[in-house]
Amino acid sequence: FGYLDRAGAAAAGNSGGRKSWTVGAIAPVGPLTANLRYSATDPTGAQTEGTQIRGGVSYALTDATTLTLQHATNSGSLKGDLTSIGAVYSLSKATSVYAHYSGASAGWGTGYYGAANSSATKGGSAFGVGVATSF
Repeated sequence: FGYLDRAGAAAAGNSGGRKSWTVGAIAPVGPLTANLRYSATDPTGAQTEGTQIRGGVSYALTDATTLTLQHATNSGSLKGDLTSIGAVYSLSKATSVYAHYSGASAGWGTGYYGAANSSATKGGSAFGVGVATSF
């Protein structure tokens, strides 16, 4: 089955009076890398208490190509689902090209890499293609 490479992470915070916490883990399993994250928030204003469960896999198709599949679901006032599928091709150590598609129900925006989001109250879909460079 493999081993748990990174035991996980946990975080807690308070933004604008809204308290939240998150715990997550990443585990490589052969050419797959699985991830899972659980978040919870306390109520504030018009938003009710909510939770988010997010999980997915990435698959190293070749040394340069990675395929990804993610799904997330929200509860509370921002209830909804988000599913994303994508591919990344590394041109070099620092540069890659990508293509991603997301479909979302109410409660989610669907923007990529700085692209405009669809309305989080209506959901929607987005397709992104581009080049990413790291320094």
